Amino acid sequence: MSTLTREALYDRVWTEPVRSVAVSFGVSDVWIKKCCVRAQVPVPERGYWARLKAGKPVVKAALPLRGPGMPHVVQIGSTAGRAWRYDPAAELAEADPPAPVFVEPLDDVRARMAKQLGRVARCKDLSAPVSPIRKLLQTDDKLRAKQREVSWMASWYEPRFVSGFEQRRLRLLNAIGGGLAKVGGRLEIRDKAGRDLCAVIGEQNLTFALDHPGARPNRHGEHETRKDASGPLRLELKPRWPAEGANGVWNDGDTGKLEDQLTEIVLTMVVAGEAEFRSSCVSWHDYLLKRRRENEVEVARRRAEAEQREQERRAREVKERREHLLAQGAAWRSAQDIRGMVAALLEAGHGPELKDWKEWALAEADALDPVCNGELLVPESWGSGLGARSESLQHKSNQTAVAE
Repeated sequence: MSTLTREALYDRVWTEPVRSVAVSFGVSDVWIKKCCVRAQVPVPERGYWARLKAGKPVVKAALPLRGPGMPHVVQIGSTAGRAWRYDPAAELAEADPPAPVFVEPLDDVRARMAKQLGRVARCKDLSAPVSPIRKLLQTDDKLRAKQREVSWMASWYEPRFVSGFEQRRLRLLNAIGGGLAKVGGRLEIRDKAGRDLCAVIGEQNLTFALDHPGARPNRHGEHETRKDASGPLRLELKPRWPAEGANGVWNDGDTGKLEDQLTEIVLTMVVAGEAEFRSSCVSWHDYLLKRRRENEVEVARRRAEAEQREQERRAREVKERREHLLAQGAAWRSAQDIRGMVAALLEAGHGPELKDWKEWALAEADALDPVCNGELLVPESWGSGLGARSESLQHKSNQTAVAE
């Protein structure tokens, strides 16, 4: 998987055809185009390269400013099927992560989005609901149909959004969803009661609450719809990383009703999404720096452990050499004792009757003697001279045995 900035990807797709770019990354041209769409990077239109090759005038689309909440890097390829292995030394070999830089101040982002957003009008009815509101309304329709089928259990299938309070909530959410769509965002509702709310700004999920100021979850931690005909409403943003421009609370009565503050609400949501993205970039950079420090400690620890293991290995090797040397010395002394005993018996006059025994005893002595049997092991670090000496000693001993 490769990681490029939006600017680098833009330069690639306007320097060579998308198909060639795709080949260099080992992916399809469709994948590259999807990456460009996701990163808001324009690509040459059909026939661009043919006209350029023919010398005809072509127009190169400019790279637009990054949308609020959108990442400034693009990942091309997939890590599926690749085993990840923690390698602190390899991570330390990479360049230090650059600190995130945001050229456009948040005030400029706000001004740019205000121009794109325009005015968010209040929603008079729910005749044209956005997708999440439509799903809630369709669920209510199903509940009404079920009520008609089993009237004796009507209370079990009571629609949730019939009160004036809930209808107003849905109209406000519908207006917010329409405003977010104008700037590339969207509204998400993740529960049946319409209380788990999220404004998706780019690739940032900004949770917020829109309910009665006194609303509280039940003992199961769930929110329920209200049956009130009317009542005040409070909208509060709940950013994960509080930052400048990411907070906002609106109440009925502060500067009018919430319907009169829709443009400000949506605009603040958009800027809050961008602020969330910037805060996440800073947090990620801090994490990478922390990880580098941890990698330095881990590499030092592994190096110390490796040195300790090497010292222990050398100590074992010295011990094994010493034990082997002592064992060979003991075997050599035993062989010499046997030869000395044979020589003493011969001097004492015991000869012909011990011929077979003498041959057997001397053969056993040669088998024990590391100089004769070729088992005199000389470590390579001591040079080849001693090894050659051992072979010459063995050859000399064999000649002596033949002569006898």
